[in-house]
Amino acid sequence: IKKSEMKFFYNNCSTAKPMTPLHWHYAYEILYIRRGLGEQRINSEVKYVHAGDVVVILPGDIHSTDALSNRGCDIDVLQFTNEFLCDRENVSKSLSSDVVRADEKIQMTFDKLNQYSQNNQVGNSQLMAGLVQMLTGFLMQSSGKKSIFPRSAFIDIVCAYVEQAQDLRLESVAKHLGYSPEHLSRQFSKVVGVSYRDWCDHIRMRRALVMLNDGQYSISAIASVLGYSDNSSFIRAFKRMYG
Repeated sequence: IKKSEMKFFYNNCSTAKPMTPLHWHYAYEILYIRRGLGEQRINSEVKYVHAGDVVVILPGDIHSTDALSNRGCDIDVLQFTNEFLCDRENVSKSLSSDVVRADEKIQMTFDKLNQYSQNNQVGNSQLMAGLVQMLTGFLMQSSGKKSIFPRSAFIDIVCAYVEQAQDLRLESVAKHLGYSPEHLSRQFSKVVGVSYRDWCDHIRMRRALVMLNDGQYSISAIASVLGYSDNSSFIRAFKRMYG
């Protein structure tokens, strides 16, 4: 995005997959999750987002977005540079990278942005610029209203362990953490909204991308390290995720 530029577009997918790779830019970026469950990375933090959440990303933040729902996600994306802010100093001090719950005013603002972005009628760009001012004000007011996506210490512990564990099998993870496989699987699906198996497939595929980009590993080696029984199983799983 260039200086003195604003963009409004849609980032949609119909299956679980990485939607936006890690990147950064000089613009503010506001995401409105309309449908689905996703994983939002902002610098060193990982947050789960679902329909009705708003993600605030500041200039310079390193971020990425993955869809975790099997049916994908629908996300409104608003990007704008500092030149669109009247009270730049106050916004820079008050607005922080975060996930907040959209109230009625924020939802209506995104609906209007959606409407004005559909055509090039004279004056629409000015109306959208005004909506950016309103939206940043609403977000500063909502900074203390966190996402209502349910979290728990149990899930935080499981996710932290799975992120660094070599053996991702349900039985192994449950044994290490002192839970029965049935309890871990049931609670994970209930709180996170996806099955433990689907979550682990997501972790494995992320690791596969890193190993493939490294260029030092054969397909056989990657399949073996990630716990697949053979190359064909790994390739099928990779195609399901990335096409």
